[in-house]
Amino acid sequence: MEVAPIKDMAKIQAIKDYLRRRNLRDEALFVFGINTALRISDLLSLKVGSVADDSGNVLRAVVLHEQKTGKTKQFPINESAKRALATYLKTRTRFTPDEPLFPFILRFRRLLSNFSDAFVKNPNKRSSRQWGSCTSLSRQSKELCPSDFWKR
Repeated sequence: MEVAPIKDMAKIQAIKDYLRRRNLRDEALFVFGINTALRISDLLSLKVGSVADDSGNVLRAVVLHEQKTGKTKQFPINESAKRALATYLKTRTRFTPDEPLFPFILRFRRLLSNFSDAFVKNPNKRSSRQWGSCTSLSRQSKELCPSDFWKR
């Protein structure tokens, strides 16, 4: 399977909106990931103290030791990623600098699967059982449906 970046800004915005409605943590993970181009293993290894001070203010830059390459990388955090991280950190009532920035790693595998089904794979290749009555539900609840996404 070939992996290619999503270059269509409308699709990226639709993904952000979809994730924001579901969970601010997932939105922050996506926004931070697309703005830093870090591998998922590096994103999930980040600690709160890597991106925020003790008061929860997002730092200007991150210093990261990449797991795959072993290299140390320093990069700035852009405004879009800062906003997403700040909004997400406000939802976490208490945290320490050593806590994982994006906890519940086991849940992430399911998120990737749902995300892939909704936005990356071609919905025409999915069975009706897997999609269910998504279109009718999406119109009632104003939720983004994967098949609606591909029509854009």
